[in-house]
Amino acid sequence: MKWEYKTVYVDCKGFWSSKVDVHQLEDCCNQYGKEGWELVTSPTFSPNIGGETKGLVLIFKRPIA
Repeated sequence: MKWEYKTVYVDCKGFWSSKVDVHQLEDCCNQYGKEGWELVTSPTFSPNIGGETKGLVLIFKRPIA
């Protein structure tokens, strides 16, 4: 079976701490799920020295028809 992949960046908001809008994240995942995409993983992206999360990278996959 062959797969195709899609990556989606989700920005985390907040000055002193990382905040994710869970409703926005859920809506995003549900939308891609309706299109046949399955969430594979979501590693965090932390470029700051303080270690706070700047964003999430959602990685989806689906079989190629």
